[in-house]
Amino acid sequence: MAVSRQRLSFWIFVIGVLFVMLTGALLAALDADAKTPPCCSSKVCKKQHHNCIKSAHKKVETPFPEEDWAKWYAGFNEQFFLNRLPANTEVHWADLTPMHNMGYTLQHTDRYEILVDRELHPTGKQARGTLLHEMCHLRTWDKSLDDGLEFQRCMVDIAEHGAFEGIW
Repeated sequence: MAVSRQRLSFWIFVIGVLFVMLTGALLAALDADAKTPPCCSSKVCKKQHHNCIKSAHKKVETPFPEEDWAKWYAGFNEQFFLNRLPANTEVHWADLTPMHNMGYTLQHTDRYEILVDRELHPTGKQARGTLLHEMCHLRTWDKSLDDGLEFQRCMVDIAEHGAFEGIW
């Protein structure tokens, strides 16, 4: 299915606007907890980064059980990514408050790990939206680690294939 440049530009714009709105709202909400500085997302700051990730694994209450993440990841990988994402990927609930992130993807020596913040996802729908977002990071891992053009193309592609229907 060919996508016109105009339609692609439109979806990139829409996703960008939503990202800016959501980021602004989250930063405003999290500003009250400004005593803890956010972790740097730069590769250069791995030591600081690692310390924040350690705190992310504390126990949190969830809208669905931890073991359901594997089912959602496998289903989305098959349906929207044609099973091209790494099978050796674990998904976990986490507390990413120190990082000011809704989700975060890590590459370990033998696997990938996607962390989803429980506090910022009161419903399963919202959490699954973040999982899809992080899965686009996996798809574009070798090209870019940010929300740049390749990532935005991935988000548009899965949106056009119905990934976010019923989510937003």
